[in-house]
Amino acid sequence: MHPCLPRYMKRAPCVCLLLYAAGVRGQIATQEAARAFAEARQLSERDGGELWGRTLYGPMMFIEPGSRTIVTNEPDEGGRLEQVTEGVYQSALPENVGIANTAQEWSGKRWTSVIWPLPSDAADRSRLLVHELFHRIQPELGLELSNPPNGHLDKRDGRVWMRLEWRALARALGSEGATRKQAIADALSFRAQRRSLFDNAAEQERQLELNEGLAEYTGLRIAASNPSEAMRRAAVALGDAEKNQTFTRAFAYASGPAYGLLLDDARPDWRAEVARRPDLGGLLGSAIGHAPPTDPDKSVAEAASRYGADEITIAEDERWQRHRRQIAEATARFVDGPVLVLPIVGDMRYTFDPRGVMALEGHGQVHQRVTVRDTWGRLEVQSGGALLMRDADGKMLSWRVPVTANVTGAPMHGDGWELMLNNGWRLEPVQNASYTVVGE
Repeated sequence: MHPCLPRYMKRAPCVCLLLYAAGVRGQIATQEAARAFAEARQLSERDGGELWGRTLYGPMMFIEPGSRTIVTNEPDEGGRLEQVTEGVYQSALPENVGIANTAQEWSGKRWTSVIWPLPSDAADRSRLLVHELFHRIQPELGLELSNPPNGHLDKRDGRVWMRLEWRALARALGSEGATRKQAIADALSFRAQRRSLFDNAAEQERQLELNEGLAEYTGLRIAASNPSEAMRRAAVALGDAEKNQTFTRAFAYASGPAYGLLLDDARPDWRAEVARRPDLGGLLGSAIGHAPPTDPDKSVAEAASRYGADEITIAEDERWQRHRRQIAEATARFVDGPVLVLPIVGDMRYTFDPRGVMALEGHGQVHQRVTVRDTWGRLEVQSGGALLMRDADGKMLSWRVPVTANVTGAPMHGDGWELMLNNGWRLEPVQNASYTVVGE
């Protein structure tokens, strides 16, 4: 399971959520929370500021989603938290604050927020905690916190070349010397080939690798007991990532740690430069003295055959046929049919599962499960999905969910979704039997 979730956009902080049992109310045991805070502090002390020149540990909150209870490791500046024991504070999370594994501003501080309960597996728990600790300090490092759509990674060729890149990276992680150098060169060739096929692919991939990829690298590296274990776990993650039905949001969790760990070995000081020259593949290529081949088409074809390109292509052809049917169904559901349009009007925040995002070319992305908060209220989608509409430049415009009958009630319900409007907002019919929301 991908640890992190949610994250941000320049206009609207966007977050991805871990899956949890929605609707189950509970409390956070104070002693367990205190132990988890201590674990996070110990992990930060293990790093000692070595990776990024900053202390990772800082304001933290654990959030129990059913009851919206929060437990923190220090007081807030707004005086909303009540101390329950030494070093542990508690309150209820306001409705306008998102629930997610992320970093977010609340009551005068920037907090690392993590959904409760934490993973029971020690390695997964440590990786998650450090991943989210990194997001809190990320702006201080001059690193972007953006979530571009990367819709090309839902396409056949995008997936084929990504899977080849991952296989080459896994071979590099498990080898040394000339074998590793050749595997890295292969990975970079596959990366260049993929990016040459799609407009703006390099920039979109770069942004997400710097956001989620570096956070996951940091979590994996610090959580591992030694570099060999970190590389082994990164290689396993690359293999697991191939099984994902969508790569658009999840790819960076696999690619980021692999490039980061290989850079650690090839050029240990690379992190000091990443904000100025922030393409991980480019940094690694420079570190090993990689030069593009003189005949790239022939070279990449020969390299692809060494990593099972025929098998991957057959599988992706079959997957692409299924995906085309899904695209047609989603277009009918969210574009052609009657919908409820929820415009982005304020400090919109949303939480989602990065493994359940499908690109709908020319429109945006369908999120299978998502919670959206904006000035107009809260949208909960448990099944069937919601479409995040974007313009040609990637700017987020609105959310869409399908409507099949008159929308009434409070909260309002539809096919797999529920909408709770804030006071002063109402539905207004528009063309094609659709609706939008407007302020009074």
